[in-house]
Amino acid sequence: MEKILVIEDNSPVRDNIKQLLYKAGYEVLTAEDGNEGVKLAAQNLPDVIICDIIMPGMDGYDVLKQLSSSRVTSSIPFIFLTAMAEMTDLRLGMELGADDYLVKPFKAGDLLKAIKTRLGKRGLITKSENESFQAPGRETVLKTSSVILAGNPPEVLRVSSIIYITSSQGYSSVFSKDGKKLLVRKLMREWEEILPEDSFIRIHNSTIVNLEYLERVEKWFNNTLRIYLNGVNYPLEVSKRYTPRVRARLRV
Repeated sequence: MEKILVIEDNSPVRDNIKQLLYKAGYEVLTAEDGNEGVKLAAQNLPDVIICDIIMPGMDGYDVLKQLSSSRVTSSIPFIFLTAMAEMTDLRLGMELGADDYLVKPFKAGDLLKAIKTRLGKRGLITKSENESFQAPGRETVLKTSSVILAGNPPEVLRVSSIIYITSSQGYSSVFSKDGKKLLVRKLMREWEEILPEDSFIRIHNSTIVNLEYLERVEKWFNNTLRIYLNGVNYPLEVSKRYTPRVRARLRV
């Protein structure tokens, strides 16, 4: 039975959603404020989180920020509920990493459809990761040559075809040699745990590159470096923090 966490300060709305999801066959956890919701999410690791935006104390945006900063909760699908329909609010919620957004009042069918969609995509990703990786402790070892990435629809992409990855606001953009750019809800540190160390190296807080596509390295401003990759018609900058590591790895 899939587990849904509902974070909503309005008691009647919270109870109505709980009854709707219970009748639909889900296990339901509820929280009346953001602080309680964050604690329940960390303790129970729900399959989907439904969260109101305007709440006393910690609002929905802060809830999403806090959950996105934790490795154990950052990949949980997150659906915002709000009475605000302005595009600025919609844009902010999605930029912070929300997976979906429903404006109150919403139809029961719309909420159930949103949950089903998120569960379906998460199931595909989880299935692939379970088949592709083994995790002894914190170390993750690649077992096969492909991973499933979240796209629309999700696509299978060979690790060897990934040229580089950039990250922003809890999401990663994955650039492949066939010209694809896929959006994945994954942090840089999660990629570092997954990708084979003999091929991939982090060159910036927000960038990982595949050295199999390395074309050349040049010196850059303030004793840093720039990396050119085959298939990419622009250089990628190595930050000052990661320059010593890259120099040692590439012996430059």
